[in-house]
Amino acid sequence: MKNTHISLFRNLSDRLPLDITLSEFLQLGNKYLNIIEQIRNCSDKATRDRIKRTKLPAAAISATLSTRESSKPLEERLTHYNPLIVLDFDN
Repeated sequence: MKNTHISLFRNLSDRLPLDITLSEFLQLGNKYLNIIEQIRNCSDKATRDRIKRTKLPAAAISATLSTRESSKPLEERLTHYNPLIVLDFDN
């Protein structure tokens, strides 16, 4: 499972993915600890959202994609499906 390939985007607006392994993605967490702390300590929602959109990477865990361009049908963007799912629990 660690060698499963996923698509990584430099930030939320990036359209062209990097192909990396799930293991490589999980190791990125330490690189962004300062930004995550900045988000957690920010009381202004608009500022938090801007930081998340511009400073944190986005990933497609359940698939590898050729692009995030929404004008293309999903069938054209999807290069490989991964049988993984991400669950996000808050509070």
